[in-house]
Amino acid sequence: MKSREIIRRVLEFDSPPRIGYSFNSPHPSDIACGNFGVILDKEYQSWGRYPELLEKVPGFEGEVCRRNGNIFGRLGGRTNGECIRGALEDGWDELDGFIKDRKGRFCFRV
Repeated sequence: MKSREIIRRVLEFDSPPRIGYSFNSPHPSDIACGNFGVILDKEYQSWGRYPELLEKVPGFEGEVCRRNGNIFGRLGGRTNGECIRGALEDGWDELDGFIKDRKGRFCFRV
């Protein structure tokens, strides 16, 4: 199956054989480039032990930061971390907090 057919099936929720990697303009590429928006979380960009973020992930003992509304965590300061709490984890009501940047990509408004 060609890439275009896979992307068509992804967009139509038609049982694609794998996830899509790239979409035509003006839609952004997905995980292939890893950038779906700009970072708007100015307050928590650096790694740290922010009590207000850590209370949202009980039991996590590492450092946290927030990017695009997602809380990322890492242990021992050795990695770039991984998402440990998604921006929409509490429900779709939070979607109103998303905005589009100048390129039409969705970003989380803080």
